[in-house]
Amino acid sequence: MGVLYILGAGCSWNYDQCNSPIPGLRPPLNNDFFKVAKKIADKYQLEAKFGGPILGFDHLLRDINSLYGYGRSEEDTTVFNDSRLTLEGVMNHFYLRRQIFDEGGLLNVNPDSRTNALNELLACALAETLKGPPCRKHAKLASIMNPGDVVWNFNYDLLMDNALYGLNKMSDSGYIIRFDYTLTRAGWQETRDINSVVTVLKLHGSLNWLQCGHCGRNLLLREQKSVSAFSSTILGGGLECPKCKSSSVLSIRRLIVPPAGLKNFLDIDMRYLWRTAPSRCKDIERIVVIGYRFSDMDCELEVMLRTMVQDRVLRADLPITIVNPDPDMVRAKFASIFDQHNISQEHDLATFLENLE
Repeated sequence: MGVLYILGAGCSWNYDQCNSPIPGLRPPLNNDFFKVAKKIADKYQLEAKFGGPILGFDHLLRDINSLYGYGRSEEDTTVFNDSRLTLEGVMNHFYLRRQIFDEGGLLNVNPDSRTNALNELLACALAETLKGPPCRKHAKLASIMNPGDVVWNFNYDLLMDNALYGLNKMSDSGYIIRFDYTLTRAGWQETRDINSVVTVLKLHGSLNWLQCGHCGRNLLLREQKSVSAFSSTILGGGLECPKCKSSSVLSIRRLIVPPAGLKNFLDIDMRYLWRTAPSRCKDIERIVVIGYRFSDMDCELEVMLRTMVQDRVLRADLPITIVNPDPDMVRAKFASIFDQHNISQEHDLATFLENLE
């Protein structure tokens, strides 16, 4: 009998070992993402035209400045301190603008240059805020996971992945998604299918998942534990597809579902993850939710959980532990699906882990 762990951005926020030269950095949340991004943008030249890692950052910044009444500067990041900006809100603007107003409408299934630049800004923010040694708290969380446990991880970072790998509780097959090649110290190797102790479904994708737009191969970056080099390597054209040898800046893209309300699940691999998730949870006896907000934009998760209860994949009376300093919204969501009398709360990850000892 297993435990289902549902991890959100608040779980990654527990990383407090950052050794970035930028003081006081913590992994970003929805509401403070742009404030964190401003510190990083002001420290480094992020525009590709200045040798930085983000192609189109200057145009993205110009559009955001214009949208929020700060002129049309391509260099002034003052707007990023405006409390009106949230990651979900800005991401939704560019997704919906493309779907509704751009030529092609709903046929525009791929992100445009603004959304791509915002995705890479997110990657840079995560890379910088996670600089440092492996997370102690994630390592402790991984140590309590057992065979049969399942992780639904909505974070793009590798904190949980690396903690499980470090304890030999996860293999590349644990992601479930098909990968054709894995980048190791010896170079590209065909991905090996090895049983994983813990199954990790990264339902919004991952920073180390890539896809070649020319030949469609899925690529996994495993040996590069730090994501700090991903952006500059990919956008600099330095990463070559091992199958078709394409190294175009536009050919290799991240396999992620950005945090927008209108999420794109047209990618066959991401859709497969969602469709296979229920079948991986038939023996679940407990749910632990760590740092997940369960906002109104997360309707796809609500649909999946309700369907799993309806189909009796999950029992409505399962014990649920919510680890969150502000649990009201997420508790209300789970109480609308499961028996509210079996829902308990823990203030933070450290307290949750201490109480297990």
